[in-house]
Amino acid sequence: MDLKNDIVLSLRGKTEEDCIKKLNKKYDKNYEIMSRKAVTLSSFLGLIKTSGVELRYIEKEKPRFDFLEALNRQNEYQQRMQSPVIPQSPKQEQSANRRSENIQPQLDSLLEKVSFLEASAKQTNPSSFDIHPSIKKIQDFLEKNEFSPSYSSGITHKIRSEFSLDDLDNYAKVYERVLSWIADSILVEKPSYNTKPQIIMLVGPTGVGKTTTIAKIAAHLTVLDTSQRKRAHIITIDKVRIAAIEQIEAYGKYMDIAVTVATSNNDLRNQVDKYASSVDYIFIDTVGASPNDEKLLLNMKDIVYLRENNNFITYLTLSASTKNSDMKDIMKSYALFDYDSLIITKLDETKSVGNIISVLADTQKTLSYITTGQSVPRNIEIASVAKLVSLLEDEKQGTM
Repeated sequence: MDLKNDIVLSLRGKTEEDCIKKLNKKYDKNYEIMSRKAVTLSSFLGLIKTSGVELRYIEKEKPRFDFLEALNRQNEYQQRMQSPVIPQSPKQEQSANRRSENIQPQLDSLLEKVSFLEASAKQTNPSSFDIHPSIKKIQDFLEKNEFSPSYSSGITHKIRSEFSLDDLDNYAKVYERVLSWIADSILVEKPSYNTKPQIIMLVGPTGVGKTTTIAKIAAHLTVLDTSQRKRAHIITIDKVRIAAIEQIEAYGKYMDIAVTVATSNNDLRNQVDKYASSVDYIFIDTVGASPNDEKLLLNMKDIVYLRENNNFITYLTLSASTKNSDMKDIMKSYALFDYDSLIITKLDETKSVGNIISVLADTQKTLSYITTGQSVPRNIEIASVAKLVSLLEDEKQGTM
C-alpha cells in the first residue's frame, strides 16, 4: 500500500458521516481510515460539551499527474477539431462522435485536476501567492497583541493545515478556532495550600511588585478568609532597602501579621522553625535582582534555600509589560530557584498579553496569580484561561 510518510492523522466531528465528507473533500478518497472512536467535543473554553467521533487516518500518495501530457492531449484534440472537415460516411461520423464523447469527459477531468493542483500549490507554498485575507487578519491580530514570532508562525501553520480554501472564507470560524488554540496553550495552576505551615516565597527582578503581591496573597489567605481565621508570619531578606522593610511592616501592621528580617540562611531556618507551630502560612519576601546579576542571585539562593522542606512553594514574579525575550531570560536566570509557578503583575499597565501567553506556551510553565493594580488586598486574582483570553485586543472581531 502506497502511503504518504505513514503519518497517522486525526479528525473529529459530530458524526462519522461528517468526518468522511470532510476527508473526501480534502483528499478525494486518497486516504485510509485506521480507527474510529467516540469522543466528547468541547466548544471554546469547554463551556459546552457534546458527543462526537474521532477518525484516525493515513493519507495515501496522490497519483502522479503529468501536467505537460495533459496539455499536449488537450492541444491535439483542439487541433483535430480545427482541421478541415472531410466528408465522412454516416458510419464514420457516428464513430467520430463516439470518440469525441469519450475524450471530452477525460479532458474535463484533466482540467479539473490542473485547477486542484494549482489550489494545492497555493496552500503548500503560500509565499508564492497572495496570503488569504483571513490568514492576514489573524496575523495582524497576533501581531497587535504582541505574540512572539514563533507562536504566530505556529498558529499560521495550523490554519493552513486544518482549513480548506473554502473554510478560510469563513473568518468567524477561523477566528474562533484560533482563540481555542490560544486557550489550549495557556497552562494555569490553581494555588493549593494543604500543609501547615505553608511556606510561600516570591522571587523576581526589581520593581515587579513582589512585596505588594505578598501582602495581597497574605490578606486573602488570612484577613479575607472568614471561614476560619488563619494566622501568618512574614520574613523579609531585603535588608538593603529600608523603604522595602517599612513597606512590608506597614502591610503587616494593617493585617495584624508580624514581620521579621532574616540576614542569613541559618537565621531564616531558625525563624521558620520558631514560627512553624504557631502560624498557618510563612511568607518570604526576597531582594529584587537583575537576571544578569549572577552573583547576587547565587547569594540569595544560599540564603533562602529550604527545598528539603516539603511545605515550600516558590513563585517567580514577572511584570506583564516585560517583552517576550526578556521574560525568557529572566525565567532562565531564576531557574536556579526551582520555582513552581508564575505570578504576572501589573496587567493594568499593558494592553497586550500575547507576550505572556507566548512565553507560557514556549516554556510550558504554569500561571497561578495575576494582579491588576496597587490596591491591597484588592487587585489580585487566581489566574484563569478565560481571563487572559478576554484581555486580547479585538477579541470580539466581526466576520469578513
